[in-house]
Amino acid sequence: MSLFSAAKLSSAKRRLPWVNLLLLVLVMGIGFTLRIAYLYELQERPQFQVPLYFQTDMGFIDNSALDWATAAREYCGLPPIEPRFERFLVWRHRYSDALMRPPGYMVFLSSLYFFFGDSQFAVRLVQMLLGMGSVLLGYRVGKQLYSRNTGLLMAVCLSFYWPFIIYEASLHEPVLVIFMSLLFMSGALWWAQRPGWLRSLWMGFLCGLYTVCSSAIILFLPVLVAWSVWVLGRYKKRKSAAVPVSDFDNTADGDTNEGHCPEQIAPPSKKPSWFLLFSIGNVVLIIFAFFIPLLPIALFNYNTSGHFVINSFGHGITLYLGNQPDSKGLLSSSEKLLDAYLGDEHKDLRVDEKMVQIDDFWALSDFALHKALQQMFAHPKWFITLTLKRAALFWSPKEISQNITEYADRLFSDVLYYVPGNFAFVYAFFLVGLLYYFAVFFKMISLRRAHVFTRDPWDTTRATEGYTLLLLLILVWYGPICFLWISAHYRAPILPALFAFAALAFCRLEYYFRTRSFFMCIMGAVIVFHVGVIGYLIPFSYDDDIQTWLYFREQYYEKEGESEKILALAEQVVDRAPNHLYSRQVYAYSLYKCGHFEQALVEYEKILPRLTEPYQVASVAETVGLLRRDQGDNEGAKQAFLQCIYNDSRRALAFHGLGNIAFESGDYSDAIHYLKQALVLDESNSNTYFLLGLSYKNSGDIKAAEEIFRQGTIINPEDPWPLIALADLLSETGSVEEACPLYEKAMLLSPENAAFREAYEKYCLQREAPNPADN
Repeated sequence: MSLFSAAKLSSAKRRLPWVNLLLLVLVMGIGFTLRIAYLYELQERPQFQVPLYFQTDMGFIDNSALDWATAAREYCGLPPIEPRFERFLVWRHRYSDALMRPPGYMVFLSSLYFFFGDSQFAVRLVQMLLGMGSVLLGYRVGKQLYSRNTGLLMAVCLSFYWPFIIYEASLHEPVLVIFMSLLFMSGALWWAQRPGWLRSLWMGFLCGLYTVCSSAIILFLPVLVAWSVWVLGRYKKRKSAAVPVSDFDNTADGDTNEGHCPEQIAPPSKKPSWFLLFSIGNVVLIIFAFFIPLLPIALFNYNTSGHFVINSFGHGITLYLGNQPDSKGLLSSSEKLLDAYLGDEHKDLRVDEKMVQIDDFWALSDFALHKALQQMFAHPKWFITLTLKRAALFWSPKEISQNITEYADRLFSDVLYYVPGNFAFVYAFFLVGLLYYFAVFFKMISLRRAHVFTRDPWDTTRATEGYTLLLLLILVWYGPICFLWISAHYRAPILPALFAFAALAFCRLEYYFRTRSFFMCIMGAVIVFHVGVIGYLIPFSYDDDIQTWLYFREQYYEKEGESEKILALAEQVVDRAPNHLYSRQVYAYSLYKCGHFEQALVEYEKILPRLTEPYQVASVAETVGLLRRDQGDNEGAKQAFLQCIYNDSRRALAFHGLGNIAFESGDYSDAIHYLKQALVLDESNSNTYFLLGLSYKNSGDIKAAEEIFRQGTIINPEDPWPLIALADLLSETGSVEEACPLYEKAMLLSPENAAFREAYEKYCLQREAPNPADN
C-alpha cells in the first residue's frame, strides 16, 4: 500500500507528468544525437552506399525500390533518378512475378527514392527519424499498458538499444517492422480501453498494415479475433460493476490513467442482445479492416503473375533454407538449392546472378517445398532435434547476423562501441516481467471474483488485456521461426513487446519494494542477476561474422585500389578483435602491400604458430621467408621456406628462394636441385632460369648453363638478366659476335644499368675499334 497522504499524492500527480516529459525529451535528444553521429561515421564505410555482395536480400530490396521509384517518376513526368552509387548486386523484382517479399518496406524505400533520389544520407536520416517515432510510440504503449514510468523505460530501451540504430541505418525491413509493431500495439490498446466500431476498424487496419510489412503476422489474425472476444467479455463485466472512484486510485507512480477506470464507462445496457450485436460488429469490422491494405496487393499479384497471392510467396524457399541437409539452425546458403534447380551450367555465378537466371519463381518455390518436406519426413529425428535447437537459439544472447552483421557493425563503430546493451539482460527482465504478469494476473482474478479491489496499479490499467495481447504476439511470431532458421533481426518485430515485459519487471520490482513485498522483490532480482550474468558470460564465437564483415569491405576497397583504407580498416579490426586470425592475416598482408615490411614480418610471425591448415601455413611461411630474405637473414628465410614446402610441396617461390640462398652460399648442387624443382612447378619465372644457369656455370657445366640461359630468354624476352648472362657466357667462350646483339638488347631493356654497358664496351667496342697497324 502507498504511504503517501492525499495531499502529497495530489501534488505528485500534478508534478510527475512534467518530469516524465522532460526525461522523455532528454532520452530522445541523446538517442537522436547517437544516431546522427553514427550516420556521419557510416558515410566513410562502403555499406553506406549500397548493399555489399553478401547482402543479397538487401540488394534485392534496394534494386526493386529504385526501379519502382524510377517508374513512378516517369509516370508523373518527372526527371529520372540519377544513380549516385554503383549497384553490385543484380537481383531485382520482375514485373511479371508475384511479390516474393512483403512489400511494405520496399514501397517505403521507393517513396524515399522518389522524393530524394539516390541520396543514401537522406534515406538513412528519414529511417532514423522513423526510429525516433518508434521511441515516442514505445512511450505511449508503455503508458497505455501500465504507467508513465513503464512508457519511459520502453522509450529508453528503444532509444539506446544499439541493434535498433544499426537497423535504422540499413536498407532492410526491421526499421519499418518495429515501427509498425508499436503502432499496432498502440492501436490495439486504444481499442481495448473502450471498444467501439471506429476503433475496431483502426485496430484491424493497423494489423493489416503490419502484415504488409511482415507476412508472418497474418497468422496473428485469428488470435487477435479471439483476444478481442475475450476483451469484449471483460468489458461487459466491467460495465456491470458499480465501483466507486476511490477504489481505483492508482498510487504506483502518480499516473491518473484517465479513461482507464470502470466508473468512466457508460452504464450497462438493459438489452443483452444489443451488446451481442455490438461485439459481433467489432469482430467483423476488425476482420474487414485487416484485409483493406492487403486487397490491392493481392490484386497486383494476380494481375502480374496470374497467381492468387494475398501478400507475398516464396515460403517454400524459406522452409528449405532452414531445413536443407547441412542446416545447423542458422541461415544456410541458398546455392545448393539454386544449383539443384538450375543445373551445373550456372554453378560459378554469384547467388544474386543465379536468381536472375530463374524464369519461374513459383516453380522454384514448389521445388524447394518438395525438397524440404522430403528432407524433414526422411529424417524426423534430425528435424525435431534441429527444431528444438532453433527454439533455444532464438533466445540466446548472441546477435546472430544474416544480411545485417549487427555484432560486427557495433564492434567496429567508434560511436556504438561504447553504447551498452546485451540481449541477455533484456531476456532476464523479460522472464521476470512474464513471471510477475502471471502472478498478478491470477491474483487479480481471484480478488475480482471476491469483489475486492486494491490500490495496485494493475487494477486500474489495461495491463491484463494489454500484456496478454503482447504475450500472444510473441508466441505467434516465435512459433514459425522454430521451423525456419534463426537470425538476430528475426527478434526485431517482438523486441518492443519484450521491452514492455522488461519495463513491467522494473515497475513491479519498485512497487514490491515500496509496499514491502520483499519476497517477490528479492525473487525477481535474483532471477535477473543469475539469468543476465550467465547469459552475458556465455561464450559465443563471432569469428564468421567478423570475417564476413571485413572480407567484403576489403574486396570493395581493393576494387577501388585503396590499399591504405584496407590497412586502416584491418588495423581497427585487429584493435577490437585482437585474437581474430583472419583479421590478423589481412592486417599483415595490408602492411606488406603498403610497404611496411618490418611491421608485416612481425605480424606474420605472430600468425604463423596459430595456423593449422597446411595451405595457410605454407602461404604465410613463404611470405616470412621473402621478408627475411629482404632483411638479409638468409638462415631465417631458409627455415621459413623449408616450413613452407613441408606443408605444401607445390610452392615454386619457396623452392626458388631456397635455390637463391644456396647459390649465394656457394652450395651450387643444392641450388641446382631447388631451382630445377621450382621450374617444374613454374616454368614462367625467367629469374629462376637466370639463377639456375649461373649455378650450372659456377659448377662447371657450361653446356647446361647455356641451354638454361637460352630457355630463359625465350620464356621472357623482356627480362634483361638471362640475356646478359647468356651474352657473358658466349663472350667468355669466344662467341662474341652472337653476344654483342644480346648486350645491345639488354641495354635497351635496362639503359640505366652501368654493368651492362661496361660488359658491352669490354667485349664489343674493343673488338670493333680499328687496329693502328693497319694504317
